[in-house]
Amino acid sequence: MKSTVGRPRLVTDAQIARILEWHDALMAWKAQRKTLLTVCELARELQLSRGTIHDVVRSRGQLKQPSPEHREAERALRRQRMRQIREPSAR
Repeated sequence: MKSTVGRPRLVTDAQIARILEWHDALMAWKAQRKTLLTVCELARELQLSRGTIHDVVRSRGQLKQPSPEHREAERALRRQRMRQIREPSAR
């Protein structure tokens, strides 16, 4: 049995449960963190700069230019649009 002598506690049972829940989540995150790559390691693996990694994360992948795989298709589409603009419309 625990002693009841001393100052009454200020921490409620709900607060204790929340603290322990937070601690369990933190420990799970720390265990997973050991398996994740750092920004430097990812940049080295992808042969990109750290700044590029940060730019992609900040923009959530919504970059201005098309990716290299889709670049030619995008250029062809732009050329087609420009031809349509430049052609005199039949009125």
